[in-house]
This record gives sequence, C-alpha cells and structure tokens, in this order.
Amino acid sequence: MKKTVLFGDMNKWNKALDLVSKYDVVVVGLCDPDNQGMAAESDSIFTIDDLIDNYKSKAIEAVINVDASIPVWNEWFYKRGIRENYAISTRLYGMEDIDDEAAKILLQPYVMIKPELHNLEFHLADHCNLKCKGCTHFSNLIKEPAFPDFDLAKKDFARLSELFFNIQEIHLLGGEPFLNADIGRYCSMVREAFPYSKIVIVTNGLLIPKTKPEIFDVIRENDIMLSISDYTCLDEDKILSVLGKNGINVCELRNGKQIFMKSLNPKGDLDPEDVFNACPRRACTCLRNGMLAACVQPFMIHVFNERYGTSLSDEGAISIYDDGVNGYRIIEHLSKPMGACRFCGFEEPFEWGISKEPVPMSDWCIGE
Repeated sequence: MKKTVLFGDMNKWNKALDLVSKYDVVVVGLCDPDNQGMAAESDSIFTIDDLIDNYKSKAIEAVINVDASIPVWNEWFYKRGIRENYAISTRLYGMEDIDDEAAKILLQPYVMIKPELHNLEFHLADHCNLKCKGCTHFSNLIKEPAFPDFDLAKKDFARLSELFFNIQEIHLLGGEPFLNADIGRYCSMVREAFPYSKIVIVTNGLLIPKTKPEIFDVIRENDIMLSISDYTCLDEDKILSVLGKNGINVCELRNGKQIFMKSLNPKGDLDPEDVFNACPRRACTCLRNGMLAACVQPFMIHVFNERYGTSLSDEGAISIYDDGVNGYRIIEHLSKPMGACRFCGFEEPFEWGISKEPVPMSDWCIGE
C-alpha cells in the first residue's frame, strides 16, 4: 500500500479522499500550496518542503495532485525527483457514482496525464441590455444584436472535447446571455460536449422574470448554475422568487459588483510579461470562432478600436484547428503573455455605473 500525500486545493480534499479510497493507497498527509501556514496546525498537513523531504526519506511514496487541470505542479514535482506523482481528473468530481470503468481514469501518472482546461468562457451574445460603464467586454459600445453561429460553436466544442479530457468550468456569458433566444439550445450542446464540467451562465439577471419556463427546464435538466451579477439596480427578491418558482435552486448572487476595473493602456509601453503575470483575467480562457485566447481582449478589442480610432493589438489567439495542435500546445500558448498584453496595465478600480453617450474612452484607460 503506497503512502501518499494529497496535494492541491483544500476544498477538494474531502472529495479526493473519497475517490482515492478505491485504490490501494494510504493518505498520510495533505498539502495546499496556497495555504502553507496550515502545516503548523497538524502533523498530517505538510508544507511543500516537508513533502519533498519526506519523499526523499521514503516516509511517503507518492504525491496525488487533486486537480489534473493544473498539471504544472506534477511537472514541478517530477523535475525535483518525485517520479511517483499522479493527478485526479476533474471529470471525476462531476460524477455521482464512480464505477469500475470510471475508476480506471481516476489516478493518472504524470507521464500520462491528459490535458484539461481549468476554465473557459464563451459569449452567447456580445451586446447587452445593461450598459455598464467600462465593461471589460465592451458590450456597452455594441449597438446591434450580435450572436455566435450555433453550428460553428457546436463544431468548436466538439473539437475541444477531442483536445481536452475535461474543462473544469465553462462560463456562458456576454454581453447578456439571456438575450440569445437559443440559450437553451446552447446549454444542451455544451453539456453534451462536456458532461462532467461545471457549467455556469453569468447574467445580470434583469431578463430572468421574462424568461420562458422551458428555458429554465433546460437549465435545470442540464445541471447548469446561474451566477447573477448583483448590481445595485437588481431586484434580488423578484429574481430569486422567479427562479424558485421554476425550480432553479443552484444560483449565486455575485456580490461586490459595485466596483469595476479599468485596465487599458493605449500607449502600449508596459512590459507584457509583468502585466500578464499580475493580471487576474489571464486564466479567463475565451473561445471564439475556432480560436482560444487567455482572455477576451484579442476578440473584442476591435470594438474599442473602431469606436475610438485606436489600434490596440488583438494578437494572442491560437487556432484549435491548426495542423499539429494538441491540448498541451494550447495550454503552453495560453500560459504566455500575448501581444495584446502591451496595451493593458495594472487595474484601477472605479464605482459601477451606467455609461452615457458620448462614452469617453477614459472609462477604460488607466491614468485617466
């Protein structure tokens, strides 16, 4: 029986312990790289240094990463001599029952870990019914309805299911996703492509009272969560009442949406690596027309450029159909600064509000 340490987000520890109980392993310790101070509270909680020392002394025999969508840690351990290191596919966290067939993919050795994406965003609409000042997706500047092509989206998600073993979280957003009359169709399509992903519709909630019951049926049947931006204009009680009457119990009110951030740097004179490393949106992988980028900027900056006559870069996307492309090449690409990063900066907060014409470009630009 191998003596192991579970490594990764402490919020996954309990579920991971249940999963690995199907294997001939003994978990002797836990380690969360983001909460190293907990090691002082218990002998069974390790720091990273403790983990490495115990492996070298053979007090432990293996490390299990609780999240295969973050394989960088497995590579980090491997380079430091920990060859017995494994990862749990995030697909397993979405399964209600782990049968023998599913158990075969539970623990993947480092050299066989299949690529997974941690997060993906997809626009169901570019435009919005709420014109937020400084919208990071520039939805308040889009005058005409703008929706994706369903057939292309279906093809793209099928391709992603070939490239990645799982996507931990998929966010359907915009703009305002409930402006898309085919929202139910998209929900079903995405769920079919990724049956074990956490799927979330990110909405301002204003259209929920007008949404048809059959749309709520699709959302409920496909186990999709609603994440509602809790702007000051939102009637929370009314929204929650409508959702309750339609059997939607899995939702969240995203508090703190009274603050927005401006981040554009039209001068393009900052170090893209510094900007990328400090950017809270660098892991907001966005899918659009067969392309992936680390954030939405390469896909939507044209809206800003067309409005203000600027030429901020849209460089940074990678095609999911290129010859020789695979999941790991895409992940490597997404982990590096984009050309577009030169035209971002370090975020400056401002109070949420509604934009009014003429909308000044200073709503997005730092230092203004």
